[in-house]
Amino acid sequence: MTPSSSPPSSVGARPRRTPASLSMTILFLFAFLGAAASSGASASSSSSTSTSSSTSTSTPCSDVTDLRRRISRSLSTLSTGGRPSSSSLRGVIDDVLSRSECDALVRLLEPRRFVSGGGYDSSNSGYTAPHGYAGLGLRELSRGAASTSSSGSVSGSTSEDETPILTEHQYDRLLEWRERARSSAERALGLCPGTLRVDFTAISQKTPGGSHRPHADNAYHRFVPLPPGAAASVSGDSSGESSASSTVVAIDTSRGDHPFPNRIAASILYLNDDGYDGGEFYFARPSDGAPDVTVRPGAGRMAVFTAGVENLHGALPVREPQGKKREGEGEGEGEGEGEGEGECPPTRRLALAMWYVADAEDEETVPKYGSTPEEEEEDPNIHPLFELPVKSIKRGGLRLALSLHLLGRQNTPSRGSWKFVGNDGDAAAGRGGIDLGMVFQDGTGMISVRLRDDAIEVGRHTDGPNGGRASLRYALQESVLLHDLLDELYSLAYENGDEGEGGDGDKDSIRDEDRLVIFETSERGGDDDPIERARMTLPARRA
Repeated sequence: MTPSSSPPSSVGARPRRTPASLSMTILFLFAFLGAAASSGASASSSSSTSTSSSTSTSTPCSDVTDLRRRISRSLSTLSTGGRPSSSSLRGVIDDVLSRSECDALVRLLEPRRFVSGGGYDSSNSGYTAPHGYAGLGLRELSRGAASTSSSGSVSGSTSEDETPILTEHQYDRLLEWRERARSSAERALGLCPGTLRVDFTAISQKTPGGSHRPHADNAYHRFVPLPPGAAASVSGDSSGESSASSTVVAIDTSRGDHPFPNRIAASILYLNDDGYDGGEFYFARPSDGAPDVTVRPGAGRMAVFTAGVENLHGALPVREPQGKKREGEGEGEGEGEGEGEGECPPTRRLALAMWYVADAEDEETVPKYGSTPEEEEEDPNIHPLFELPVKSIKRGGLRLALSLHLLGRQNTPSRGSWKFVGNDGDAAAGRGGIDLGMVFQDGTGMISVRLRDDAIEVGRHTDGPNGGRASLRYALQESVLLHDLLDELYSLAYENGDEGEGGDGDKDSIRDEDRLVIFETSERGGDDDPIERARMTLPARRA
């Protein structure tokens, strides 16, 4: 592990490769020599040698409680304007994967198979994907992703000639490398085996311009002025350094509203270091978020760090390498897709990104190879609420109308009560995701809306910080918002555009073919009216 708080040259240069087997041989050789040392050796030398030579007296590992204690000390130092030592909370490791292993995986990952924004819009996070980012999660890698167009957007259906991204053997190998990265992250943070559990796994692809602003993985952040006299402790000297970079610090402002507060660590494992410039991962300066320590790409090199504001981090933009000839004649960004024999590789930075939690209940489910959505176990954190069968639906128009409606309800009953999230319709439908959602302010629940050709699905997601349980506050507001949503759907399906205050209006003022949605019902408000049936399932009724 290379502590990045004081990075040696290897953090900023191409890694030197020492085979793991040779490293272990050296360790055991020193252990043997230590055990054979003369009995007259000093007690301190004997103690030092036995640390490497005996399993029972090896360097002690720590549990998650100790890790959180270290993080707490770091945050306390930050809050008073100090600059904490980060050597035990971050690091850089070379050769987690060999170059040949990295190259083999890169060759299998065609640019067109990546999902734009993959991993960011498939949850209730409300996150937006970084610019120039696409990803593949275990779900896509275990069975193949949907075909993509040359622009990289998901087409919404699987092509007939689609083949899996990985074979079963290759998928198993990927899971082995995933475990190698996880165990390496534990060792880098001084944690006992089995402490870290994987919360989410993704292979990220950043293309030219792709970057990531400074952020934490389990909390939002902001910068606040330090009290008078505290700036000197940030600068670390009395040389009259400008206070511009030392009058603010990053602090945790999550207050329970962050979608992933249980994450305790993360790792970024570079898979390639050629065919592009830039793309450096960096640890940000806690005073203003500017890059502080950069980690240059190196195939097999992994950055490890705790997930909070003590380790703000980001990624610098990926750039076209100087002198590289672009494929085609510059007509389209995805022209050619890098498929030609002997052509320059596509300009992209690939990395295996993993986020970690401590609780087993938060651990990622690893899909079985070849499984389909129907074969996968149902997510216990997704609860269908009701389904409204439709006779016809204009999905684009209805998505826009409901988006505007829900955006107007974000501050009901109080400011910031809800946060609207939305996906591009074709991409959402193609990945089985949601079209619209409303995340409650405490992050324990989300209302989701999915627009299908034959029905409107409404569900509740509870994969937030409350162990898969929605809070009482959420439960009290859920039915209010759902009744309001049903009122809007009723208006769109049944009511006329400009009815007079006291009249029924012209029955044919809005023709059926012009309506955004028509429900499967024989009589508006009748026993088979989907809206009325849905109201009956809700715990609260409108007066």
